[in-house]
Amino acid sequence: MPPRTDPELVRKAVEIYLAGKNGKAAAKEAGVAESVLYRAFKAAGIDATSLQRRGERGHANRRFTDEQESHIAHLYEEGQSLSQLGRAFEVNLVTIRNVLRRQGVERRRRGGVLHSFTPAEVKEMAQMWESGMSQTKIAAQFNTGQTVISRVLAYSGYTKETRHVRGSRHGSWKGGRHWLKGYWMVHVPFDSPFASMRSTGGYVLEHRLVMAQSLGRPLLSTENVHHLNGIRDDNRLENLELWVRHQPPGVRAAQQRHCPTCTCVEGKGGVTT
Repeated sequence: MPPRTDPELVRKAVEIYLAGKNGKAAAKEAGVAESVLYRAFKAAGIDATSLQRRGERGHANRRFTDEQESHIAHLYEEGQSLSQLGRAFEVNLVTIRNVLRRQGVERRRRGGVLHSFTPAEVKEMAQMWESGMSQTKIAAQFNTGQTVISRVLAYSGYTKETRHVRGSRHGSWKGGRHWLKGYWMVHVPFDSPFASMRSTGGYVLEHRLVMAQSLGRPLLSTENVHHLNGIRDDNRLENLELWVRHQPPGVRAAQQRHCPTCTCVEGKGGVTT
């Protein structure tokens, strides 16, 4: 049976712990197991959890003196980040956070100190944002990046809310018309009378929109628009034909020219031989 731990060593470990060191350090210095120390607390009716002094431990367990901690807090308030202070004083971020907590210093939000812009400039950014201007365009006005504008607005209490900048106000807006798989797509506002034809991205095939506008109503999903001359980007109304079912492939002979100057089929309803 292993010998019992010397009660004197246990008492010494308890005293060291109560003086400010953590359980592991106190047990090691006294020459006992850490579990023995906590069993001694339990036997004495001491609640070990009430003795946890995270961020508020005594000087015996601190890395820095009060003067050093005050200096660290001063550097942080001047703008240095937790990482910079950790590297400078060769400690981890948890130690720096504990120092700031003991010194009563409120930690900054992510992004650091906003020292690049005056309060008037920040107010102007906020006004631009609230008027509907995108962050990309605001950044161009102040010769900076979009992420900087985002952080400035967030730090100053201006949130994105639920507003999503779309359409002509978006920084990447290119006119609302683009080419997709052989067809022109055009952007249709959500409040347009043809909004029911929109895709999830807010776009409609241009030839379908031209036909819908000529009819004065949205097209049904069962209706198709055929290009008479077979040229998919020729969306003139006179080149479009409405079908109530899917049109067969190909082009009518009456609309097909043999060559750029061919007139053999015009007004004859078919190909002449």
